[in-house]
Amino acid sequence: MMRALRFLALAIALPAGASAAHAASDRGLAVGNFVAAGDAIVDVLAPSGLAFTTMDLGSAAEPQMRALRASLRPTAPPGAGQSQQTACPRGGHVKTTLYDTDRDDTLSSGDRFVTVFESCVTEGGVLTGRSEFRIVAHRFEGTSEVTELEFCFVELGTPELRWSGPARAVLRSDLLRGTDRYTIRYRDLAVRRGSQAMRWDFTLDMVRPTIGAPVVSADGAMTLDTMRLQLHQDEPYVLTMRGFPNSGLLTASDPQGARLQVEAGPRRYAYRLYRAGNRGEVPDSASRSKPYGQR
Repeated sequence: MMRALRFLALAIALPAGASAAHAASDRGLAVGNFVAAGDAIVDVLAPSGLAFTTMDLGSAAEPQMRALRASLRPTAPPGAGQSQQTACPRGGHVKTTLYDTDRDDTLSSGDRFVTVFESCVTEGGVLTGRSEFRIVAHRFEGTSEVTELEFCFVELGTPELRWSGPARAVLRSDLLRGTDRYTIRYRDLAVRRGSQAMRWDFTLDMVRPTIGAPVVSADGAMTLDTMRLQLHQDEPYVLTMRGFPNSGLLTASDPQGARLQVEAGPRRYAYRLYRAGNRGEVPDSASRSKPYGQR
């Protein structure tokens, strides 16, 4: 449970990409906004960002449920919620409630885990809002264990960064090979950072092999203010031990046909803008972002 709370707090306390406050306009991708648009896109891959927080919450679901169940007495009847309140570092508290429908201490269809931040003060600000995940299915397919989760975020975050909306996660673990695969689908998730309003409507897919580096891909769409960008993963991003990529390529296209390439390198991303009509290999403008972790 506390591991999940720390991930949630970190995701809000360390919001990467604050420079992307004015990334989009009705004009589409242009020389004046493509770097900020690139920063908003790579925020999806930030180790402290919302997308990875969702993955960590899902992968820690069963340990959270067991820990909360063990700490609550007396045992509640099946389906009844059991709650625990935890003080925040600098004031306020977090209330967590477990709804274990069949009271078996394991993942079962219908089980829910609800977290409510009530004026929770941390170094990143005052956290408020609610998150919830529900077990949709838990099954075994051959040597693989599969867990499907439905998430719902309700005005979760700080005044500087807040999000609301649904997400669906599928966690697949190959028990024989030790490989994990996480697929997170955001469905019109509203993300507000300062004056910028974003909508996430894409799928993030990560594979963590037993040996070798994890790889991640994003496909779908993202709306930055009023500009909608279609995301296509040309080459999966390969992640390092720190969680940042050192290779991979993604292309974002606007409705007018302009495209932005976001390529990961050993220390930073490179952004390349191709205006509408440019189908060649030479970009109209190229820039490099700040080093990883320095937004």
